[in-house]
Amino acid sequence: MVYYVAYRPPLDLENRMQVEEQLKALGCRQIHGSFWAISKGSLSTAGKALQKYSPTLLRRTREIRKPSLLKEGEQRELGSLTIIAYKVTEDMNRVRVRNWLRRAPCIRLCPNVCAFPQKHFFDKTGRLVNAGSFWEYVREFDENAVIIPRLIIVNSRAIDRLLNETENREKKEITFIIDRYRSLIQKVKQGEIDRLHAIKIARSLRRRFIIVKKVSAFYEEWLKLNLSAMMMKPYPSIRKARFLFEEKYGTAGW
Repeated sequence: MVYYVAYRPPLDLENRMQVEEQLKALGCRQIHGSFWAISKGSLSTAGKALQKYSPTLLRRTREIRKPSLLKEGEQRELGSLTIIAYKVTEDMNRVRVRNWLRRAPCIRLCPNVCAFPQKHFFDKTGRLVNAGSFWEYVREFDENAVIIPRLIIVNSRAIDRLLNETENREKKEITFIIDRYRSLIQKVKQGEIDRLHAIKIARSLRRRFIIVKKVSAFYEEWLKLNLSAMMMKPYPSIRKARFLFEEKYGTAGW
């Protein structure tokens, strides 16, 4: 049976190359960056080599599994996943990928390797980026990108870590939005920004908040993350900005 492992590579080049050489010596096959195919016989040795680098071990199943995240103390599963691994080579593409990922409810296993829920491969509404649309996007600039369906995470410790990282990423996005609203309010009050520029920023923040709400709602359904309280935090700043815009510009701005 073939297993797959994704890990967070060391920051310095020398250690990164050393890890890769160890995996190659074990007969592992590099798929993309720090995402590798590994044989069952090499699992133990490879696991020891990667234990410092937050490894996520996966294997393929025939059936599509549902997430199992209900009872504390039991081994939890994220269900069947579609893994997409890709390479970004230009700054412009990095910006595009970053914008797509903001709209994509996925789990980031390691740099440039994302895990999408298998049942969200297609989404005709277009409200969020799913595995199918993300695959089409990355193929525009990386014809060697890889997609592997029906994978499940084997090591349960990785699941807790990945859930925490996903939740923290949404918290970071909300914090960013609140900070930007507060900065905008301050600049408008002090006359440091013109009307058109202020309205442009307000509309951009509003779109960004709508996206993070949709993505977080998906995480709540898929991963049972409780993000609803966090989603309420920007509203005081949003209301304050709206009242200020109406008072100063005669419009809410959005």
